[in-house]
Amino acid sequence: MKISELARRCGLARSTLLYYEKLGVIEGVRAANGYRHYDEADLQRLQMVQALQAGGLSLKQCLACLAGEIDKAELRARVEELDIELSRMQRARDLLADLAGMSRESGDAFKAWQWRLQQEAPQAYFDWVMKQGYSEQDRYHLQWLSKDMNEHERYIKDFKQLLDGMSHWGPGDRAFTQQQFEALAMAPNRILDIGCGRGAATLALAQVCDAPILAIDLDESALAAVERSARAAGFGQVSTLCANMAALPRELAPVDLIWAEGSAYVMGFAEALTAWRPLLSAPHGRLVVSELVWLTDAPPAEARAFWQQGYPGMQTLDGLLETIGDGGYESLSHTLLPERAWHNYLDPIARNLARLEGELGDSAAFRDLSRELAIHRQYLGHYGYVMCCLRAA
Repeated sequence: MKISELARRCGLARSTLLYYEKLGVIEGVRAANGYRHYDEADLQRLQMVQALQAGGLSLKQCLACLAGEIDKAELRARVEELDIELSRMQRARDLLADLAGMSRESGDAFKAWQWRLQQEAPQAYFDWVMKQGYSEQDRYHLQWLSKDMNEHERYIKDFKQLLDGMSHWGPGDRAFTQQQFEALAMAPNRILDIGCGRGAATLALAQVCDAPILAIDLDESALAAVERSARAAGFGQVSTLCANMAALPRELAPVDLIWAEGSAYVMGFAEALTAWRPLLSAPHGRLVVSELVWLTDAPPAEARAFWQQGYPGMQTLDGLLETIGDGGYESLSHTLLPERAWHNYLDPIARNLARLEGELGDSAAFRDLSRELAIHRQYLGHYGYVMCCLRAA
């Protein structure tokens, strides 16, 4: 066959074939008319070279293989490289399948991707979650759990049903909230309750303070519940705002008291400190914020594994106080949330799980909430919430 036919059959350029002939890969025979001719053996040698190159070998290594001079150590090294590449590609494939909704449940690679982004790029992750159809309050709930993003509509529906009738969507206690407010010994002109949920803290504050309270959340149904409860109790000083806690309107400033129970870690505690500081009036503005912390340096392995999945950024109390200082705040006080605050959250969950087991027992939300309850029942005390009163330094 002529060189043009050989080029067509092997998919290589004429210049490449001439270079391979110079290297001795193929051996053309010049006919009487001056054209070079190649046989089937030349084609097969070229196909052999292409196959070896597809494995990642250099041309020099390919020629050595053709000459029977195979360096097995080099081949083994290349196999190990390919194994690593295949593993990486499989993880990438699984991640893309999760993002595309092609997996029945989110895999470990996808969850690891989410956890890493929560720590490394919390705002970008937050924005992405919101675009998947979650509300800000949904995201707060799901921070605790091993979530399946591809089934989020059913998951959120089941999860909200399991929280039905609960005034506390996280650990909290009215008397404790009021004690913390009274300990401030201040008469604020205005209060922002950020990440208010159904308004447990909002209403507790309204009972002991006449200052205007703006309850902020992205869950419109929760804000509607706050409005109904405030009207029923005659708390005319309470109003609501549907807004992203990570990007609050600057016109809300200045405010002399920001209250944030159980919501700062949704966007990352350090990020919350940074985002909310410009809203505080100087020099007397206060930020009262709660955060989950380890209460021991050596927590049980099961508890550590649960929180490594659900909140890998959780710190010890000493680490939290260091973060507060690094964020440009002075810690005026920090108080551990009492056990009854957890019961106000966990006991209704236990009742709802028992009541709805027949209907929702096979759902992912039921399984996740059951596991959360079991972890808290067994290991609470190795970790807990602290309420911190901060002043911008």
